Amino acid sequence: MSGPLSPYPLFVLSKDNDSQYLKTLLSELASAPGSGGCNNFTLVTATNNATIPVKRYVPIREGSDEMRESIISGTTPDVVPEPFTSPFTGKDLHECAKWIRDLPHDLNIAWQKEFFCAVDKHCRDENTLLLVRRFESAEDGLAVHAFPVAVTDADSFIMNYVGDDWEDQLQRYQRRAHRRGTADRSVGVPFEYNAVNH
Repeated sequence: MSGPLSPYPLFVLSKDNDSQYLKTLLSELASAPGSGGCNNFTLVTATNNATIPVKRYVPIREGSDEMRESIISGTTPDVVPEPFTSPFTGKDLHECAKWIRDLPHDLNIAWQKEFFCAVDKHCRDENTLLLVRRFESAEDGLAVHAFPVAVTDADSFIMNYVGDDWEDQLQRYQRRAHRRGTADRSVGVPFEYNAVNH
């Protein structure tokens, strides 16, 4: 994967993840190796459509009629609401994925829709971020795969692993947790779904 990324939605699932924690998290993400100093994550602060970033287009060069997408920046620490109350507190990854899936198609959303991130009650102590991939499955129309990564590695993962490579990283995480006898916080069976999203 190369070039600028559309920001990843960042869902907050635990009330323990307050404004100060989120500001620190976003600062660490932006300064992590592989981030390029960019803010690649957009904090989901509300569920109404007016708060969702939409794509913007600019001329490819001055005076040109040909347009290209202007990739928006993610959330910077200084704009995190104080205090912050997440509309997804107490919800799970499937509910986050369903919310993304059910957004109106005509919104022209500027963030990632196949992949997103979340912080739950474990992430703060572990200094991790949950990477999530959503699928349209035959069984219920929705499925997710997820696993935690160190905050310092998150940007490298989202820039380098998509499709089968992403599933391979999920599989490696599960094998590592089994081998070390540590808690497996992943969701899903690697490679169980086709990478078709709607």
